[in-house]
Amino acid sequence: MPSQTKRICSRCRRSVPPGRCPHCDESWARKPTSWSGGSTRRWRRLRQAKLDANLDDNGGLCEHGCGRLAVEVHHAGGFTTEAERYDWHRLRALCPPCHADETMAQSQMVRQGGRPWIGPCAAC
Repeated sequence: MPSQTKRICSRCRRSVPPGRCPHCDESWARKPTSWSGGSTRRWRRLRQAKLDANLDDNGGLCEHGCGRLAVEVHHAGGFTTEAERYDWHRLRALCPPCHADETMAQSQMVRQGGRPWIGPCAAC
């Protein structure tokens, strides 16, 4: 019986058997607890409500003022608890390029030992 040929994993670039990469699946299991919930119905509803509110308040444009359409929602300051995950005051409606820039800047700040900026409503 012929054996199946190996393939190169698109994430880790290792030679792996067909199907899921055992190396990448293993590292996904070690993600912090903030990743464990994934997308929930509650999050999808809150995300859509934020985008709808942004459409009413800002014409659906990115909150960074770049003039592009906001189609993604960013957690300013990240989140580590359920309360922070669903906190309306931490959410920002952003376009994909601004969301990527904001996420990268936030993760770099955390890696350097700083606390990410949460915004003017941090005390709310």
